[in-house]
Amino acid sequence: MSVKRRQIGKETRRELWERECRKCAYCGMKIGLGEVTVDHKIPLSRGGPDCRENMVCSCVGCNKLKADRTVEEFRKVVGMLEQDLLNESPKFRAALRFRILRENKRKRILFHFEVREEKRRYD
Repeated sequence: MSVKRRQIGKETRRELWERECRKCAYCGMKIGLGEVTVDHKIPLSRGGPDCRENMVCSCVGCNKLKADRTVEEFRKVVGMLEQDLLNESPKFRAALRFRILRENKRKRILFHFEVREEKRRYD
C-alpha cells in the first residue's frame, strides 16, 4: 500500500540524529548526518503516525532490513539472523568454532533507542 509521506526537513533530521546520539537507533553504529535515513517505528503503511515520537534515525542497512515491519517484527528478523547464518554458511560456523565470532547469548534483542530510553529512565 502506497502512503503519502511528507518531506522530512533538515532540522527534523538533525534533531532526530542528535536525539539518537548520532547513532543508528537500531544497531547503534555511529552515522554521519549525511548518512541518516529516517524510519517510522510503526510504519505509515501500517497506520503509524507521521510525528517525531514515531521517527528515529537509522543507517541505510537497518532501514532496508526493517522495511515496513514494526519494531517487534524487526526484532524477530534480527533474532533469526544468527540461525540463518548457521544454516546457510559453513564460513560462519567455522568462525564460531575458531572463536573469531561469538554466539549471541542475549535473551532479548534490544535496539539502541531502547537501551537509550531505558538508561534515561534510571538517570
